[in-house]
Amino acid sequence: RVSEEHDSEREKKGNPFMAAYLRTFKNSCDSLASINAPVSQSDMFTFLLAGLPSEYESFVTTAKLQRPKPTMAELRSSLLLHESWLQQMHPITMLMILYTNRVRTRPRTRTSSL
Repeated sequence: RVSEEHDSEREKKGNPFMAAYLRTFKNSCDSLASINAPVSQSDMFTFLLAGLPSEYESFVTTAKLQRPKPTMAELRSSLLLHESWLQQMHPITMLMILYTNRVRTRPRTRTSSL
């Protein structure tokens, strides 16, 4: 219950994707468990990571290599933190790309030879 309230608060603050993704994933696992088809922790780990978009590729690789594997609570917390980091880095990355492209496409000025 507390984590659901936390997710709702994150959505209000501008982090809608991961909170909604995690809630949908949890609801799906809960639904399977309610019909006597529970998902193992190992499968949850695998399926949760497999459903992430490409921006999370480095996160997925790191999580898969971690030993011991993080718990679902640790994974959930890390994903929310990673989403915040991605949102903070995106504007900086875009500015760097724009600046780099501007420097590369700036016409060269000719100096007169004396």
